[in-house]
Amino acid sequence: MVINVKYYVITIVAIFLAIGIGIFIGIMLDGQDLIVKQQEDILKQVEDRFDEFKVKQDELQESVAKLNNENENNVKFLNTIFPNLVKDRLTGYKVMIIETSEHISYSEIDDTLQKSGAESISKLIIKNKFLSSENRITENPEGESVERVNIDQLLNGIFIEKNQDLIKKYVEDEIIQLNGEINMEFDYIILAGEDNEELKLFESIEKPIISFCKENNMGIIAVEKTNNDVSKIKEYKKLGLSTVDNIDTTMGKISLVMILTGETGNYGQKKTADKLAPQWFKE
Repeated sequence: MVINVKYYVITIVAIFLAIGIGIFIGIMLDGQDLIVKQQEDILKQVEDRFDEFKVKQDELQESVAKLNNENENNVKFLNTIFPNLVKDRLTGYKVMIIETSEHISYSEIDDTLQKSGAESISKLIIKNKFLSSENRITENPEGESVERVNIDQLLNGIFIEKNQDLIKKYVEDEIIQLNGEINMEFDYIILAGEDNEELKLFESIEKPIISFCKENNMGIIAVEKTNNDVSKIKEYKKLGLSTVDNIDTTMGKISLVMILTGETGNYGQKKTADKLAPQWFKE
């Protein structure tokens, strides 16, 4: 029987092909084992990192809870000692609060002054209607801004001339609200401003008030709340005022009394504050 060479060639090719396929399959199986091993290692690393993260997160939450608890205890402590701390500190003081917003309550100022024994507490609220066109003067021969002349006219009527007719007109026209006595010399003016995104109110109302007080040698400080969306402490500082930016907190109330009794500076919790609070009361 004659064996065809072609048959041998095909047989040899088939054998080597089978061997090659076997080797390829073996490599693939080993490779799959390697891939599975790598995936298992990566998964283990992720699990280990997750466990580490969870431990750190638990530690952080524990630290935050501890700090919150300490803060609550500090607040409770301040609230407890506050009445005795400020008691009679403002005996004989006559204070006028000027609020340039009819939408924000600054009742904490009244409460602080009362607990500190202030002799007289008066309050002037300048309403939004003050800036309306029908209430502005039309002539200004001295070249002053309209807002400055309007504010000067109002404050002169209240603090200098004690003009009851002018005050009555402003009150009846609902341009201002005035509570308390005005027939006295005030020791301090407390300016509590509007929470306004623009500086228009500051330029039109608050800045002229500050200028008036300084020109008439009237002590004036400015306060605002911690949650004011827009802080004007920076503007007050430029004008040389002592300030409290957290008047809605017990610490802020204490700072207010300290300033009224002689301390100066810019106190509170915001970036514009120089210190959290004064060191102690001026004796």
